[in-house]
Amino acid sequence: MKCTAPRKIQLTSLATIVLACFLTACTSQQMNDSVNAMSQKAFEYKLAELTGEASEAPDYKAIPIETAADQNWFIDLAYRYYSKDISQGQFIQEGLRRFPGYGESFAILAGLLVE
Repeated sequence: MKCTAPRKIQLTSLATIVLACFLTACTSQQMNDSVNAMSQKAFEYKLAELTGEASEAPDYKAIPIETAADQNWFIDLAYRYYSKDISQGQFIQEGLRRFPGYGESFAILAGLLVE
């Protein structure tokens, strides 16, 4: 019987450690999900403000984002810049590749996205 009690304690301790690790991982994932959701909401709010703010700039000319593909492309590009995955220069260059002649407009949008 003496052998059974220590083994039971060891198994219980191991189970506690495994459970603690599992809970820590879940908490970290939940934390990441919460941060991502807050970042996404902040981005959506900023994007909603963007058109009005940009149109007030004298050098801004509306970028002809007319198709769903163009909209998806722009949202992806803007989010990558907003979340600092790409630089301002990359944001403008990618914009110019898709919409040549709108460099000033992309520069204005870049300034407004990261205020």
